[in-house]
Amino acid sequence: MATQLINRKTALTELTRILKKIDRREAFHEVGTLIEKIFDPKTPTYELDRFKVQIIFYENGKHMLIPLDTKKAYEELRQALDEVLRLRGYRSNILTYQEHCLLGSTQSETFARDPYKPIGILRRELGIEETMLARKLELKGGARAYFYGLKREGIIGVTTSLEPLDTEGRTVRDPRPISMEKLDEALAKGIPLEQIFDLCVIPFVKDPEFPFRRE
Repeated sequence: MATQLINRKTALTELTRILKKIDRREAFHEVGTLIEKIFDPKTPTYELDRFKVQIIFYENGKHMLIPLDTKKAYEELRQALDEVLRLRGYRSNILTYQEHCLLGSTQSETFARDPYKPIGILRRELGIEETMLARKLELKGGARAYFYGLKREGIIGVTTSLEPLDTEGRTVRDPRPISMEKLDEALAKGIPLEQIFDLCVIPFVKDPEFPFRRE
């Protein structure tokens, strides 16, 4: 598959061809939905990321009895969709060590030496400008609610802001909990990204255990 030529039609055609050769085709509904989202201009940029493509393809394919040649085509389709997102500016490893700690995800402690700088920059995989663009596309991250004093019955996580970077590649402030409803409203109104988070913040109080806390 020529990744530079892929579009909604060719991606769905390839998925259909793959589905004809496997059982339990209903398990791949999520892949088809993902393709539609990627090529729908109305899809908010924050609903897409390269990791999501990888996970959806992996989770829907790992239990399938896929013939070897079809498995190769399936992987090529994933790579082609990943390339579409890469060309739009999406990148991997755009979170900081602090943001990973807030999520509860594990990263090497060597990144703790500079906890406000995205890991892709620390690894010298990404430049500052491309990381800034990727963070503007994804807009939001996540965190455990108790770090913000927001843990209530049935609520263990909150959506957080992916804050801008300064000229040295560090976040300008700690992530803040935000309302997705207000975020969607602000985006619909065309409010500049630089102002959006201030309008979407949920009142909070940082827990004493907030990682790498800045006042």
